[in-house]
Amino acid sequence: MIPQGIVINGDTASCHVLMHASHFYGVANGSPNQSLVGTYDLKFVRTEDGWKIAESVQEVK
Repeated sequence: MIPQGIVINGDTASCHVLMHASHFYGVANGSPNQSLVGTYDLKFVRTEDGWKIAESVQEVK
């Protein structure tokens, strides 16, 4: 995944991420090679233990 920029606002942050995943599915109908392309919109919150993901929204293209 490739973050396109991170915006920090106090103890919260957000970023938009490009995603390209390649998978092998041996029993697929057709080609066993599968590709998935899309984005994630992520929201983070700062805790006593460091930054944690608070929300993750995936959009498949």
